[in-house]
Amino acid sequence: MEITNPILCEQVGAIRDPMILPYGGRYYMVGTTKEFWEGENPGVKLWRSDNLTDWEFVKLIVNAAEIPSDRDYTDRFWAPELFEYGGRVFCVFNAHNAKKMPLNVGLRSFIAWSDRIDGEYTVCDKPLIEGDFTTNDAHLFADDDGKVYLFYTTGDVILRNEFDPYTFKVSPTAHTVIRKGELGEWDSAGIEGSFVIKRGGLYYHWYSSWTRGYEMGLAVTDSLEHPFRKLDINPVITGFEKDCRLNYCGHNSCFVLPDGGDAIAFHAAGKGFNESLCINRVKYPVTESNVPDLTVTI
Repeated sequence: MEITNPILCEQVGAIRDPMILPYGGRYYMVGTTKEFWEGENPGVKLWRSDNLTDWEFVKLIVNAAEIPSDRDYTDRFWAPELFEYGGRVFCVFNAHNAKKMPLNVGLRSFIAWSDRIDGEYTVCDKPLIEGDFTTNDAHLFADDDGKVYLFYTTGDVILRNEFDPYTFKVSPTAHTVIRKGELGEWDSAGIEGSFVIKRGGLYYHWYSSWTRGYEMGLAVTDSLEHPFRKLDINPVITGFEKDCRLNYCGHNSCFVLPDGGDAIAFHAAGKGFNESLCINRVKYPVTESNVPDLTVTI
């Protein structure tokens, strides 16, 4: 398999926050599409691929044209994620209703579900987290014991709650995962883009920060009941301190390659191209000696 970053595909075009899920022998992807920052957003788009390079548009998982105007998720769809659990496929996404609320007010995370990845999705009308504060970049993670957790950003902190994928109820207790960095640190302006993976008995929490542009870091813990510790080598993926044509690298997802190796999908921009899909191998534990090389070809 030959993959060279960035992966420029006319069917996908510019994309941010790509999330790839292997399903039924193929790869499926959702992400923030160009309409989010340029024009009217039609909803959450789904693509599929056999080789991670050539992508085919499948459908709109969430179709804005079919959403009643009084709902809180009529527009500004971004950072969707796919999550497979218990024979269902879930899509968590962030949305807004510009007619009801000003931009950056009332931003919420929602969930839709289907019996198959390319089937008809039902959207739950209520946001995952209710209240007077905004939430962003919802992410679902299933532990080895079957418990499911919801990670999300609000303000300067990333939080975690237990989540029931059958009733869609979120536990009332929120646990702090990580906070933004101190003044002068690479992640001091803010953090977002959670994605959790468990390897070798450790939980790795990927996150991104726009402090110096866009970069990715990792935090780790041996138990979800214990605090996460940010790695000393953060940011682990950055285009600002290397001789690399990729810049503004961020908001990744994790998945497994055909040979069993771990990979991440993320977006990056650079000279001559807008935000585009990129894929890199990752070896855990991530150390100073094996930080992912942005120039690598898979």
